[in-house]
This record gives sequence, C-alpha cells and structure tokens, in this order.
Amino acid sequence: MGKIKNLLKKSTKIGASALLLVSTLLPSLALQGQLIVSATNASTTLAPGGAVDTGNHTWGLKDFQTANNYTPVGKNTSGAGWSSSSTYDFGTNQANTGSWLPFNGAVDMTQSIRIVGTTLANSKGLFGSGKILGDANGILLTNLSSSQLSGGATGGNLGVGNLGSGTYFIGNNYSYKKTSIIVRSDYNTATVIAQGNGPGAKILSASSDYTANNNSTNLFTMEWSNPVLNSDGTVTGTISYLSRNGSTNYISSADITVQKSMSIGFMAATGGNYSQMSVTVNEVTAGKGVQPVNVNYLNSLTGSQLAPKGTAWKNSTITANVGDKIGVVAQGNTVQTSDNYDYFVPVAPTGYNFKSFTPAVTVQNFPVGTANPNQINVSYTPLAQSAGFTFNYDPMAQRTPTVPPLYSVSGLLIRLSWLLLLIFKRI
Repeated sequence: MGKIKNLLKKSTKIGASALLLVSTLLPSLALQGQLIVSATNASTTLAPGGAVDTGNHTWGLKDFQTANNYTPVGKNTSGAGWSSSSTYDFGTNQANTGSWLPFNGAVDMTQSIRIVGTTLANSKGLFGSGKILGDANGILLTNLSSSQLSGGATGGNLGVGNLGSGTYFIGNNYSYKKTSIIVRSDYNTATVIAQGNGPGAKILSASSDYTANNNSTNLFTMEWSNPVLNSDGTVTGTISYLSRNGSTNYISSADITVQKSMSIGFMAATGGNYSQMSVTVNEVTAGKGVQPVNVNYLNSLTGSQLAPKGTAWKNSTITANVGDKIGVVAQGNTVQTSDNYDYFVPVAPTGYNFKSFTPAVTVQNFPVGTANPNQINVSYTPLAQSAGFTFNYDPMAQRTPTVPPLYSVSGLLIRLSWLLLLIFKRI
C-alpha cells in the first residue's frame, strides 16, 4: 500500500482548544415524549422538567453549498475561499499547510449519509501525472465542534491523530516517492480511512495504490450506511469513500462506532510537496446532528436550583440542531430576530418574580462524556414576605399591664411564639 502511512505525518494538524465550555449546572433529562414545534414566534412556554424539539432535522444540497454555513480554519492558507457557489479552494499551494472547512452543523449518524462531489489536486505541471502533488484531500469526521479547532500547525508527526480517537479522515492520500536525488518517480495515491488517537493513530482501510492524474478532478462518493444504534447510545455503521481516477474507481471502507452527532467538513493538507487543492459539492443526503440545550432554573439570591415550596424545578431540555441559535424570552416579550428558535420562560411560581436569563446559545457538538456547553440559565427572585404575630401570655407570669402591639416582620417567615413566651415570662 505504498506510503499511505505518511498520512499520519503529512496531513494537517488541527489542534483541540484548551478548554471546553462550562459544565452543566443540572443533569440532562432523557428526551421522552418531546413536543416538536417551530418556535420562531416563541409560541411555546417551557415547562420545568419538560422537553421540546425544534424539528427541521434534514440537510439538503443548498445547505452544503452556502458559504456562511462553514467556518474555515487553517495555517498558511492565504487565498483560500469559495471560487464558486459549490467549490472551495483550500489555499494549499505552498508547503506545510493545513486547511479544514468545517461545516457549522453536524450530521445524525443514526441515519444514512451520502455526499457526492469532486476533488482537485493540481501541482501546476512538471511532466504530467502525479508530479509534486499535495498530500491529503478529503473529508474529516469528528466528535469535536468547529469552535474547538485551532488554525492548525506544521512540523513532525502531523495528522488526524492530534484530534483524538473520535476523529476520522476519509479521502485521498498522495505519497510521493523519490528513488534518488536525481530520479523522481510518481506518487503512490490511495483512498484511505484513518482514525486519530495521538500515537495510536492508524489507517483502518486503504484501496490499492494508483498514480493520480495531475490537474484533473476526481469524482468522489462518501457514504455512511447500515447504521445501528447500540444500547450505550453509540452508532455502528460502515463508512466508505470512492475516488474515480480516470475510468477506475478506488474504494476504501471500514466499520466504525461513533456517537450519534458528529461534526463534518472538508480538508486538505500538504507537507514538503504541495499543490492547489479544492473540493466541489454536488449532492448531499443527511440528517442533522442534534444536541440538547439545557434551560436551568435558578434562585437569583442563592444561585442554586429553584425550589419553590420545597419542590425543585428540574431543567427543561430543548433538542436542537447543531449550529442553530436557541434563546428564551420573558412572557409577553417579542422574539430576538437573530435567533433561530425562541421559547417563553415558565411563569414565575408563587412567591417569586422573574428576574433575568442568560443570552441565546449557538448549539455546539461535543464529545459524549464531556460537559454539555449548551446551557441557558433563567433566574427568579423570591419576594419579601410579611408575617403577623399574635402574642399569648402565661397568666401566672409577672408582666406589664398592657398588651404589646401586633408586629409585622419582613423577610423569612419564622415561628417565634416559644421565644416570645420566654421573653415575657421575664418581664
């Protein structure tokens, strides 16, 4: 299989950010009996402990051909950008570059996925096929979000391994062969599926080697098929990538287990050799990846979970598409035009006033087992309480002849009869 192992050295490194966002204050609820609504007009009031679903969970080709639906990241990729409504130039026509075009949304791995398009690798000539081509061009599938990716890096031991075992590269690897200082031979190219995991990064599957055509487009088809939902919430299925070089198809496939919602994007990278690389998207069939948004109800004075009359208000759960902006509004208020979905906060319970809520969140994908970054806090303030006290006297105790007036006390209601009785016994 030639030098396909070089993918783990010469593909891009896109490092994980230093920190995840703050952890959830309250546990997430199981999503059962969800109400599917379109809340653009904030017609739905959240219920403590309840669950709602935004709906609209299918991607189409137009979504993947909209530039604003991506957040490009990369290193030394000047000139990267969209050359047409469906084609992205990675800006990799220089040594040691890493360029990724992550989609802001995510894909639902419990459903089949199909992405069809073309890739281009053009080394600007040098005697025909396979001369001085770049090193990797394909699709990156990861459990991280686009906000958890940095601008990439160069140096030794680059590759998908830097993103952990939940990241996969699916595409073409161009491995240049040089037999001597004078004689150069063509690249060995292979269609590969590779899994990251630091030093444990590995090639899961590879096609036979072939000499890539330079300065030509290669039709590709990426498919996720036969997904099975496991009892632990993961999904097992078959990932495959077909690349057509000339009239021959080169296919690689592997069975992998992933979480339900995965981020996806397109990637190109170079090492010492390089080329102009781009991707064109022509067909997409995919479900949208979703993640829960927790709406937590807090006592503004204590900062802890709201518990009117001793009964805790559990968080509400909003099932939303990754990339959507979800917010809440006070009863009777208008929605925020910048949000995809807004929901009314619950009416304040007896003895409390609504106070505030934190800003809307753009839903992020995140690895299972880590803190959910999608949190909205709603605060309620307890009202001042007034209480009247009537005093009774021990007829055998010495006391003043007048009856004390009725006192009102603001704040927490406290039972003081026994204390007052002791006081007046001493009068």
